[in-house]
Amino acid sequence: MKMLLPTRIGGTRWLPHFEKALNIFSRGYKLFLYQLENASHQNAKAEGLAKMMRDGNLILYMLSLKVT
Repeated sequence: MKMLLPTRIGGTRWLPHFEKALNIFSRGYKLFLYQLENASHQNAKAEGLAKMMRDGNLILYMLSLKVT
């Protein structure tokens, strides 16, 4: 898989950046979750982020925001 980095969505033209960030997150979901779960053994913040990523409501909300 090509290396994908989450993007910042601040600024005046934030909608294209927001859409790009959602696309990157959805394509790399398994890898991001795997990395956070491995890092969660030493890092409480990573553990919290991994827990949020596993939440089904968050995933449904993000998919509803995604413009296809």
